[in-house]
Amino acid sequence: MKKFRISSTFFAMLAVALIAFGCNENENGPTDTINNPTNLMATSGANTGNIGKILLKWTAPSSSATISLSGYELTYSPGGTTPISITANQTSYTVENLAVGTPYTFTLKAKGSNSTVSGGTQIKWAPARFSGVIRLYGSASSQGSGLDFNGGTDGAPAQLKVANGGAWDIGFDDTDPDTLGIGSPYQTSYVTETGAFKAPNNDQMAKKTFVSSARYTGASSLESVFESAALQAGTLEQLQAFTPTATQPFAFIAKTAEGNFAKVLVLATGGQVVHGTGADRYIEVQISYQPTINTPYALPKGVPTDFVVGNTVQRNTARATK
Repeated sequence: MKKFRISSTFFAMLAVALIAFGCNENENGPTDTINNPTNLMATSGANTGNIGKILLKWTAPSSSATISLSGYELTYSPGGTTPISITANQTSYTVENLAVGTPYTFTLKAKGSNSTVSGGTQIKWAPARFSGVIRLYGSASSQGSGLDFNGGTDGAPAQLKVANGGAWDIGFDDTDPDTLGIGSPYQTSYVTETGAFKAPNNDQMAKKTFVSSARYTGASSLESVFESAALQAGTLEQLQAFTPTATQPFAFIAKTAEGNFAKVLVLATGGQVVHGTGADRYIEVQISYQPTINTPYALPKGVPTDFVVGNTVQRNTARATK
């Protein structure tokens, strides 16, 4: 019987061939993964009572030469562990029947045409209470100039007069004919240096509400104002300033003395912010309010038309940071 001897050179050549084949197979196999969606943002939607909803929007992932987008999977915690299938042509989705005040973590994954799934991108948000349109009247009116975010029926906002100013979370001040303001009651002209309302309402002490220095402009509804990160109200008690002839809506962030976050939208119905004259002068506002203390998810950003810094006024800088 003949014996065949295989040299070490043959084994070396065989090993090189197997490695090359393996590398080639990986290049053509299902190892490329679809990219994550980007710019995931959220906002609270209009709701009833303590049952809320979250609106999400995002940017579709980029495709490659070998992979295209086939859809999305959305999960959320707590509660939504079963993936929700979303079609590839969608870049928004509304999650309903959520508990107001409960923070949820949303995870959005892209699905590729080669059956791969991306690692996912996340955002955390809590549904907020959502108000209708509320009027706040000027100083010459016998109607309310301030707003208690949850002082009404079933936790709805309540418009209050100066006689109940101690319950205001924000106030509308039009005593300066050239520069009007809305924001911290402590900074309105209704209040003295000590923080008490002026006589005959000096039994009322003004709340100290933090108001953001920045503002969003151009939004006609709070449902169109998204955020990509938790709200920041800052550490200043101040008023957002505007003129009597203002024509553009704007929104700002507020944090109450108790620690509740809100987003306040000042509307420009019919192309004007201020309506009426004399005792009938008023502005219209809408709020998204977070009833859970220190939960900074009252409403997230989209991309507002503008984000402006410097439109605030501190009528009494000595008490601006108290």
